Amino acid sequence: MGERELLAALIHVAFVTNNASAERVADLGAPLLALEPPDPRHAHTPLPLAVNALAAAEHTAETVRWLDAVGRRIGHRDTDAETAVLRAERALVALSHGRIAEARRAVVPTGTAEEAQARASALCTAVQAIVTLHSDEPELAERLLTGNLSHHQDQYHAALLHMTRGLLAARRRHDLIALHHFRTAGERLERIGWSNPAVLPWSSRAALMHHRLGEQDRALAAARLEVEQARTWGAPSVEGRALVALGRVTPGRRGTELLAEAVSVLERSTNAHELCRALYAYGSREGVDGRRAADALERARELSVVTGADRVTRQIRGPAPRRDRAAARTHPVRGAGRQAGGRRTPQRGHRA
Repeated sequence: MGERELLAALIHVAFVTNNASAERVADLGAPLLALEPPDPRHAHTPLPLAVNALAAAEHTAETVRWLDAVGRRIGHRDTDAETAVLRAERALVALSHGRIAEARRAVVPTGTAEEAQARASALCTAVQAIVTLHSDEPELAERLLTGNLSHHQDQYHAALLHMTRGLLAARRRHDLIALHHFRTAGERLERIGWSNPAVLPWSSRAALMHHRLGEQDRALAAARLEVEQARTWGAPSVEGRALVALGRVTPGRRGTELLAEAVSVLERSTNAHELCRALYAYGSREGVDGRRAADALERARELSVVTGADRVTRQIRGPAPRRDRAAARTHPVRGAGRQAGGRRTPQRGHRA
């Protein structure tokens, strides 16, 4: 293994174990891509792991240019595996910007699990599953993950499958079963030392199930754990997502303030999908005054259309959202009436 391949592997380990911040990962990863020739054969090295880490860090400008150069070099001699990895990498970048529909087109181009799975490596299968979870298709994610049992020999794919089955159980209101799956996903990741919620936000999902079951102390503990881990990582999309979960399980005015904080944090993110979800949670919260709620829901609707978040679009266009009764008083969201997309704060030229 060459020095650049070794650095890519080390970046991956630092990312998944949460032992380096998003900013540090970007400082290491962006120069790595600048030095690496854009060759499709990078698919057979650890470099795709560095691409994944950079996407999670929300530093993608150099990555996009590098992947575009790789794409221009794809030729008849390149294998299906190399093309599939490039698609997976582009999907990860699209996800970091919250472009759900674009990510899905990249990795499930036919719309069928069978054809997509047939040519997928373990890495590509994981990306396909993650994308379909973001596009609110846990049934498809489960089919992709169970299509090749060899993938389940590693802890991460097992955790991803438990996460998928937890989401399916939660949708069916089987809260205890869902909680078991989310907790098991967390245990699987803990066995290999992976503690970055950017990898799999199992703790916030467990918090929501504890909340449904009336286990308030456990709900708060699980949600606070993910906020702490997310702040260690430092990417706004991960912190904002964790704050949404904490806000949803926190009663009263404090919960409303946390949802407002989540929106504020996500205004600095490149991830329009997470901002959409935060705006929807805030606008649906009981206690937010009517105008602020309406403005937040309108922004959420606009973003849901832009990003391909079809479920949020359906929720907003359907009957009036049920207001979260945990809240009691109004708390303003700065910029809640701003144009869809919001303000972005670039970081040292790395943010796309």
